[in-house]
Amino acid sequence: MGQKYTISGTGTLPFMSCSLLWQLSEAVGDVATSACSWKAKLATSSLTKPPPLILHHYHDDLKSLFYVFVCICIEYRGPLGVKRDLSADRSQEWLPHLWSADTFKAGSDVKTSFFFHPNTDKLKKQFHPYFDTLIPLVTQWYDLIRNKGPSSAVTFREVLDLLAMHLAELLKDEPSPELLFAKKFIAALPKKRHASDLEGDDDRNKYINESPNTEHNIIHGQMGWMMEVAPQSKQSRTT
Repeated sequence: MGQKYTISGTGTLPFMSCSLLWQLSEAVGDVATSACSWKAKLATSSLTKPPPLILHHYHDDLKSLFYVFVCICIEYRGPLGVKRDLSADRSQEWLPHLWSADTFKAGSDVKTSFFFHPNTDKLKKQFHPYFDTLIPLVTQWYDLIRNKGPSSAVTFREVLDLLAMHLAELLKDEPSPELLFAKKFIAALPKKRHASDLEGDDDRNKYINESPNTEHNIIHGQMGWMMEVAPQSKQSRTT
């Protein structure tokens, strides 16, 4: 059995199930999906009737998990929050963009169509190459949801068994994301990088503090853990 919740606790739009989006569209009409828009409409109508309740089932959460998984593998190009620039390829109808619809009804329609028509090829094409090893998982997960149809729902056990099966097939000795990132970062550094090489170099701070162009703003400014110690300025050195 599902539980009923107020409209404000239903989730984040790109990750919400078709059922939740349809209920929201029925509750607030075809207004914009921004919080200001539909909450303003609810505020004006709450004086005459109580706020609507949304029926939330466990399978809504399982579908949300699928949407989150897909968005991560499309919107990121590796671990540690490395974002992917989807705007570079405007020929693609990127799924995360389609799922961020302007109205609840449009979001529900897009996701209904996504499972009604076969879309495994789109998933394969849009996954970043870093996540290629996860394509067998996402295609089977997609088929599992799609083949259930509206009359039945995917269970926790089915999802857990699917994840466990593919987890067992992944590489066991793969280096950690931190180590992979460190190797890639060091390989991209200019040759002049050691503190001993920078003695007397007026531009030493430029070399130390700037990240290479290939990895600019990799973790949104969280680059404090550089792989070398920056030399002290001459004024601060002790004799």
